[in-house]
Amino acid sequence: MEGTTYQAFAVKLGLTCSAASAAEAATYPIDAIKTRLQLQRQAADKASAPPPRGALATALHVLRTEGAAGLYAGVSPAVVRHWFYSGTRITMYEQLRVAWSHSLERRQPQQQQQQQQ
Repeated sequence: MEGTTYQAFAVKLGLTCSAASAAEAATYPIDAIKTRLQLQRQAADKASAPPPRGALATALHVLRTEGAAGLYAGVSPAVVRHWFYSGTRITMYEQLRVAWSHSLERRQPQQQQQQQQ
């Protein structure tokens, strides 16, 4: 690979990881609420706990008792996970895409020669 190819790949990798991190940070409160609802259901099944609240009621309860930070508790590991996950995914995708396109480029002249014969 040339230097400019490495630079282009590094930029693409950085943008991909940044976008994945921003998406995770934006949607994390939804996952946090979903997890709390699942835990409420498990607790209600094991004991005579009050029935689970809905998503909106759970979100409001978390905001009242823990503040906005309660919705983002544990977001750091989730964002770091996306750096590795998205980095691996984009690296594999780019390598497979390049290999596939080179494979197709090599086949086209052979197919054209066979059609002319």
